[in-house]
Amino acid sequence: MKQGNNGTQGTIVKSKSNITNNRTVGIKNATQKSTEVFPNPFSNSITISGEAGACVLIYSALGKCVFSGQMESDKLIVDLSDVSSGVYQVQVKNAKGISVRKAVKQ
Repeated sequence: MKQGNNGTQGTIVKSKSNITNNRTVGIKNATQKSTEVFPNPFSNSITISGEAGACVLIYSALGKCVFSGQMESDKLIVDLSDVSSGVYQVQVKNAKGISVRKAVKQ
């Protein structure tokens, strides 16, 4: 231990570690199509854009599934006029993973 100027003691630690990080942080595939949900907030229906063939699930804030379907094209219009106002979770699942978005019904 080394004695400091004001009577405090400290320890000097020297690291012999030689750590390198060759990982890149950022977007893996900039050309990957992202999922969009609009308009947000919505009144009666929402449009979901993404990849054709993706599975779409919409859950209420209580966890109840209010819609389940598959995207036939790159856009899907979902009629949610029969659900109450609140926050909903939109999940879009495809081969690349799951996108989760929040949508608010007014």
